[in-house]
Amino acid sequence: MTSNDRIVEAVSKGYRIENGKPISPTGEVLAVNRDRGGYWRFSVLGSDGKVRPLMVHRVVAYQKYGKGLFAPGIQVRHANGNQSDNSFENILIGTQSDNEMDKPDEIRKTVARNAARKLTEEQVCQLRKDRESGMKYDALVQKYGIRKSTVSYIVNGKTY
Repeated sequence: MTSNDRIVEAVSKGYRIENGKPISPTGEVLAVNRDRGGYWRFSVLGSDGKVRPLMVHRVVAYQKYGKGLFAPGIQVRHANGNQSDNSFENILIGTQSDNEMDKPDEIRKTVARNAARKLTEEQVCQLRKDRESGMKYDALVQKYGIRKSTVSYIVNGKTY
């Protein structure tokens, strides 16, 4: 049984999310815990007899958008970028690009800068020393395994 099937089954049995909190079919507020990514989840006994976790934000998205949540390439988004805020108004669906754009500008820029960085600070210092001692750009490209434009940006202090 897939996680999508478990969501459909749980909601059909009467499980729901209200004000960001999971509610059982009897109206009991269920316990939640965070997964490694920081998202809230709760556990439900499935028809297969196994207790399985359900992600709170995905159940909210299913309540709001139905099976549109399961379309290829669709992700659950937290409009304000706060993955702990599972309120109905904060949950949207969209593409990965939409999801990334929900992050605050500074976080998005920092993540992009760090993802592009392939060298440690020590390597950057050594690259600059190598250039100062006369090493050619093509040799730096070979030595550090980066593009010529990246070498230029580092040497000229535009990055790192």
